[in-house]
Amino acid sequence: MLYQKNTYVSRKYHDITAKYNGYFNGNESLKYGTQKLEESHIDDYLNILPVFKHSEIITSKTHHSYMDKSIQKGSVVIQKHSINIRNKEYCKWIDDSYFLVAKAYYFKGEYIEAKKTFNFIKKKYKKTEIAFESQLWTAKCYIALEDYHSAESILDELRAKKRFPEKLDKDLHLTFADLYIKQEMFSDASDELKSACNLIKRKRKKARYYYIIAQIYQDAGNSKESKKYFELVLEANPEYDMVFNAKMNLARTLRTKKDLNQMKEKLLKMIRDEKNKDYLDQIYYTLGEMN
Repeated sequence: MLYQKNTYVSRKYHDITAKYNGYFNGNESLKYGTQKLEESHIDDYLNILPVFKHSEIITSKTHHSYMDKSIQKGSVVIQKHSINIRNKEYCKWIDDSYFLVAKAYYFKGEYIEAKKTFNFIKKKYKKTEIAFESQLWTAKCYIALEDYHSAESILDELRAKKRFPEKLDKDLHLTFADLYIKQEMFSDASDELKSACNLIKRKRKKARYYYIIAQIYQDAGNSKESKKYFELVLEANPEYDMVFNAKMNLARTLRTKKDLNQMKEKLLKMIRDEKNKDYLDQIYYTLGEMN
């Protein structure tokens, strides 16, 4: 690591250069790579959906080059722009760059390396927001490594901390939900997803979590609550695959003759819709179940 002078001019130069020449480009690459990763994810609606669209982290390579770029950009910022004097950092983009590198390792599926970096951030930047967030991501690493006990210990510890940042509450609930679904603790997962939805303002962003809650109630045989949450999915106007599957599942929750007749009319209308040509077998099967 280069030695940098701790002067006003030096700090300004390294802050600006670190942000715009390194961190910004690395973070944009991370965001684009994450988007590519999520686009490669295909939901299996026959099973309870995962909380996060990260199932292709290991098998998909389309996003790896973007993560490599993020690691490279973040590492250059740390090497060239750190002003660390007597264990105090004077360049404000260094902690963000470590965090960028750690997340890029995570999204490449290199969970051990990611965990090491998140732990370094936690120790180096104690009691800061980024330290709390790094602990949360350490728990995500443990979940990915199927070390559920270690993950739950960290999450319980974070939940108990009075200084845990409010802005991270939603992600804490979602990470708990992910942990519980992986362990088939579906009722607990449902509670966490409801808490997360209470913190999300935009309906469309809630759709996936509503769908999972509806699936959990459906599997538990609670048709009333399942119907309620499938209807909330439709109100949220998500992508068409989710809309279609929500309608199919909603049809299976209906009990009154009036509701069944209304749904049959909707399904018959769907048969005539060109965009449903690949789903006709499912529509006919659902109609058969309703008779």
